[in-house]
Amino acid sequence: MKEVVLITGAGGMLAQELSRKLDSKYNIRFLTRKKHHNNDYEWDIHQSTIDEAAFEDVQHIIHLAGANISEKRWTDERKKELISSRVDSARLILDTLKKRISSLNHLFLHLASMYMVPKPQKKFIRKKMNPEMIS
Repeated sequence: MKEVVLITGAGGMLAQELSRKLDSKYNIRFLTRKKHHNNDYEWDIHQSTIDEAAFEDVQHIIHLAGANISEKRWTDERKKELISSRVDSARLILDTLKKRISSLNHLFLHLASMYMVPKPQKKFIRKKMNPEMIS
């Protein structure tokens, strides 16, 4: 039986290409704003709703969703929107996983594009995730 991969950002080029590459070895599901196919499951980041059936028997999650980085000029407001679209969607997935943690046993990979050059005085802080953070 094929393992199940859940991919967000289904409308993006990367998600489409990745799903084509994985399709022969995995059952692919998509979290999307509007259901078009049998393997689509709806979510609404702004309303914090998600079809939890999407997570049934999922072994892998690849999170590619986020506002289009090339769609508009990068004003301060747009930068906030770009960041928020990635953080809020990842948080919604994580909150859902917390409820279903026993059924996911492999991978949560977040790859949404985000290219921002920080001001020189800013520092990046990396935090390693451990199991206690999600329990």
